Amino acid sequence: MKTSNLSKSYGDIFAIRDVSIEINQGEIFGLMGPNGAGKSTLIRILSTLTKSSSGEASIFGYNLRKDQRQVKKLIGIVLHHNLLYDELTAKENLSYYLRLYGFRNKETIEKIIFEKTSQFNIVDRVEDQIGTLSSGQRKRFDIIRATIHNPKLLLLDEPFSGLDRQGIAQLKDFFNSTKKNSTILFSTHNQQIGEEVSDRIATLEKGRIIETKTSGD
Repeated sequence: MKTSNLSKSYGDIFAIRDVSIEINQGEIFGLMGPNGAGKSTLIRILSTLTKSSSGEASIFGYNLRKDQRQVKKLIGIVLHHNLLYDELTAKENLSYYLRLYGFRNKETIEKIIFEKTSQFNIVDRVEDQIGTLSSGQRKRFDIIRATIHNPKLLLLDEPFSGLDRQGIAQLKDFFNSTKKNSTILFSTHNQQIGEEVSDRIATLEKGRIIETKTSGD
């Protein structure tokens, strides 16, 4: 994944400005910075949800502007608000998304749901309505929803927010196991978590990248 001088402005105000990063396949890349630094805007642009004002971006060789259909097949997205239906059970939500990605066999769908929910130790909550779950449980199911089709690029905006200590540990383990098949880009304002989880970190301030470093440096 690569961006070159990527910018997004609203009139004279820049949300991000001249952002250039290159993320290697299988890498866990963290975006750090305070609220308003531009982290969410960058992730929304890469998720095809927001159009950039200028600059270029490519995901596994596909141009973000010209090849959106192909890009959407390759990515999984976790935003601040979850993309689950409150009135449906967790299992119904995950089954729905699996069918969107072309899965039809009932046994295969149930197997995938069991394997994914086992990673987060929430198998016993799959029959519960999403609207009845805690924020941390909803976050876990939303992360599962985003990765249910094994995307090549996983984009997560503040995924550790709202998780308890156990949930944070599970997500860290999940990242490490997922990076074998997926590239991960996530944002966080928590420096400790960013350094513990990432292979590399870019720090944003007022829409610009002010530093990129290997985690632990």
